[in-house]
Amino acid sequence: MFANGFWERGALIRHVALNVSTLRLALTKRIDCDGLSWDTLRRAMMRTMKHRILLLSILAGMGHIRAAQAIEEALKELSEEIETLCLDPMRFVSPQISDFINRFYLWFIEPPLYHFWGFLYENRLLSAPYSPFRWIISQAYAHSIQEILREFDPEVIVSTHPFATAGASLLKKRGVVNIPLVSVATDFDVHPFSINHEVDVFIVPDIPVSEDLQKKRISREKVGVEGIPIDPKFNKNRPKEELKKKLGLNDGLSTILILSGGFGVGPIEEVVLSFKEARRSLQLIVVAGKDETLREELERIKGELGVKMRIFGYIENMDEIMEVSDLVITKPGGLSVAEALAKRLPLILLDPIKGQEVKNFKHLIKMGVGIHAKKIEETPKIVTHLLNNPARLDLMKSRIEELSRPNSAIEIARLLLDLVKEKEPLLKED
Repeated sequence: MFANGFWERGALIRHVALNVSTLRLALTKRIDCDGLSWDTLRRAMMRTMKHRILLLSILAGMGHIRAAQAIEEALKELSEEIETLCLDPMRFVSPQISDFINRFYLWFIEPPLYHFWGFLYENRLLSAPYSPFRWIISQAYAHSIQEILREFDPEVIVSTHPFATAGASLLKKRGVVNIPLVSVATDFDVHPFSINHEVDVFIVPDIPVSEDLQKKRISREKVGVEGIPIDPKFNKNRPKEELKKKLGLNDGLSTILILSGGFGVGPIEEVVLSFKEARRSLQLIVVAGKDETLREELERIKGELGVKMRIFGYIENMDEIMEVSDLVITKPGGLSVAEALAKRLPLILLDPIKGQEVKNFKHLIKMGVGIHAKKIEETPKIVTHLLNNPARLDLMKSRIEELSRPNSAIEIARLLLDLVKEKEPLLKED
């Protein structure tokens, strides 16, 4: 092309940066032609040419951010031509406000304030399209997202939280951005903040949720029934005996998993203590999340139990923990439930947090994949009843098969790849 290799390489970099409209990205990465090998330049060129997908979520509760991370992981697994940015938009602009929102949420979902949280979630006056509260939230997140757009310049926006969806929808309505917006539900319900005509694709867990959206004047063509996105590793199986040895468990005992959520929310200590007089030979696995106080208390009472117990904090190998379990005791959080269903685990459901978990709870009970522990002290009896009745367990597992979508993140990632490659979104007809 040029006689002088220096100028040839410089022209290549300028050509790539200008042709894909990412000169700012090239400058940010400090791509310099002087002294670089062709391999280095080629890698720089490929980075510059990658399709960009922005994944938005919120750290209030762990489920929303884990869903976004699962989609990001699936995208990386499927294609090397994708560059992703996954973050909480408010944290990008103001970490202090982001921390306040997270603390506010955790404060309100615990007794006695969880009744008020249920009121906030269900109150249509607060979430209606012309509600002042909705306007304030939408404005705040629109401002945060607009700052990110200036830096990243994505081709598709994906949101796993209603606040982020509302903010991105407002930017589209104002004409600030005109790229596909995908809203992903992380519960068996779609919050009104997510229901905007500016959303191009709605990803929902199952057909009943899709039908509910259609009743709210969302076209069926805009809805993809792909499931709640969970990490692709939940679709991979490993020998139980090998994993039980790795986790320090007895291979001859039934294993009951007790989950508290990422922040240790729920009456976990009381559930554990209910097994003090357990008569059946079994072992417990308790995941305390990020609550170190809960973990220390569980270690203290461990010796009082009539069963063996392994205690974990916040973990990255939940897929392995669930692989070795026979039942799971949990509150009905969307992501935890989706992961358990992917591993075909029947659910014993604790009382839900008011709001989105009530929707999940009712749906799971109706579908026959969970049993409600109305009183915590009844939990060991429910466990014993299920373990002694294989026919009942098999019936629950057959219904789990109908609801489980272990490949959800991969399917969502494929849809996003179609969007960035300017194809029609391939939404399944169920």
